[in-house]
Amino acid sequence: MDRAMAEIFTEELKKHGNIAGYQLGDRLGFGKSAVVFAAECDGGEYAVKIFHSGLLEHYGKAAQLERIEREKRLIGWNHQHLANIIDGGESPDGKHLYVVMERVPGIPLSAALSKVPRLAIQSLVRQLASAAKALEDYGFFHRDIKPGNIHYIEGDSPKLVLLDLGVLKPIGDSAATNLQKAGAFIGTHQYCPPEMIHGRQSDTVESWRAITFYQIGAVMHDLICGKPIFSHANDRIADLVQAIDTEEVVIRSEDIDAHLCDLATRCLLKNPDDRLRFVEWSNFFPVEDTDREVDQRIAQLRVRTERLAQNRPRNPLHTSELSRTATVHSDELCRTYREELDSAIGRINGIFPPRTTVVTPNFHPKPCITCTFQADSARGIVTPFKLQFALSEVEGSVAIEAYARASRGLEDTEIGWTHLGGFPRFAGLMDRLVDWMLEIAEELVEE
Repeated sequence: MDRAMAEIFTEELKKHGNIAGYQLGDRLGFGKSAVVFAAECDGGEYAVKIFHSGLLEHYGKAAQLERIEREKRLIGWNHQHLANIIDGGESPDGKHLYVVMERVPGIPLSAALSKVPRLAIQSLVRQLASAAKALEDYGFFHRDIKPGNIHYIEGDSPKLVLLDLGVLKPIGDSAATNLQKAGAFIGTHQYCPPEMIHGRQSDTVESWRAITFYQIGAVMHDLICGKPIFSHANDRIADLVQAIDTEEVVIRSEDIDAHLCDLATRCLLKNPDDRLRFVEWSNFFPVEDTDREVDQRIAQLRVRTERLAQNRPRNPLHTSELSRTATVHSDELCRTYREELDSAIGRINGIFPPRTTVVTPNFHPKPCITCTFQADSARGIVTPFKLQFALSEVEGSVAIEAYARASRGLEDTEIGWTHLGGFPRFAGLMDRLVDWMLEIAEELVEE
């Protein structure tokens, strides 16, 4: 409903004053087919969603009753980042359908993007993912995860709560869809992936999970970028659909952790199979012990090299770079690979000696990057060694396959390629490179 219709419906309900024993207060908001009021009952404060009877005839009253019954299945299933459902059904006079939920403080995230502290974004993403995963664990998918359906609660530790559980989709249960008269699109186009826009999703856990990952990624985009996704194309539905279908979204930020930006980018891949290949629930809940383990390994190596260096002179820093010569496409791929490699070496700064790097835009099995390291006894590395890196493209995908190999001495070797994995637009490659190079360093450093 539009604002004018919402105003008329609000005045009508205020005259009534009471729905199923809940005393209505101020209107909190409105949506396609309902308004939401603050309400009181027996001293408790609630939010009551009341559906417009005229619109129910359009969308299907039986279908909405079925959705209310779905929501009521969540009564008692409390989750700190999901709005708790209290009650719902048809008013005693038969005029209105309603849902009662807890009164969630805060404001819609869509109105709070500028208020969110940058340091809180990772925690907020984890909270949102925990709510979505809890729904999946319950056997539901939300279908309309977007900033407008999320409340943001300010504080020393900001909090998110996912609302609007009326769009829940139980896997394998199409009762509400079958009862619906108008075949309306459930969701918000701006925050839906291509397969959902065009009705190509299947009713499986994997298909709906891919949609959930995309919608979480779209919310991550808004949090990191500070503006709604595809906002430049939102004036006309045709322009918006074209943008969703064709515009690749790559999220980068100087003040947000690169891992979080990479995760958001992977979530927004156009192909749902790519999404499921490169995103899993555990990505939203990083195990801090893993980072601590890597940091511990780096620290241990630094202690060893610094101890050895105390009594030995350090070699002078020497680096050289060769210009890239090849096709624009392969040159760009190799340049990006090189950037990820430099970041990885920077993470373990001080472990390896200075290097000479040669970049040749080749594809696997030939190396595209060769790093040559001289012996450096001050670091406990008594023999020169060479690291080489290669890549190949995954046909029909935005992913690249990355390879690496190491050899003692300066001679090329034609064996020993390690497949580092597949990475969409190189997202996540830096971490894998760090892990692989630490393994090499642990073998090379001698007491």
